[in-house]
Amino acid sequence: MVNTLGEKKSRKQRSDKKHSMRPTISHALNERLNRLSYITDTPMKDVAETVCKMTLITTPIIESLVPYFKREYWSNACVMYPGHFDNQHYPVKRESGRIRTTIRFMPKDYDQIERLAY
Repeated sequence: MVNTLGEKKSRKQRSDKKHSMRPTISHALNERLNRLSYITDTPMKDVAETVCKMTLITTPIIESLVPYFKREYWSNACVMYPGHFDNQHYPVKRESGRIRTTIRFMPKDYDQIERLAY
């Protein structure tokens, strides 16, 4: 868009715009998500988003990741988990036959996942 003075105008971005992520998941997890989607009559993207958001607030899951934190992490429950630069890396399994799925997150959830991944 160009205004009368020849300057480019940038378009406004929606405040509720979702961020897209495309993680790879195993066939078994994909089947479970499909079943949950069928049972609840909700799209698979929404089921996957809900599962991810629930894991962000589940204390045992976060505590199982604490030994791998390189930096401090603040959870939604206002709990700070300390990190240390010398902690070991999280073991990533590279398996063949994984499926890429699309999940869309609201900005605040995306930021929380980004902080956890960082």
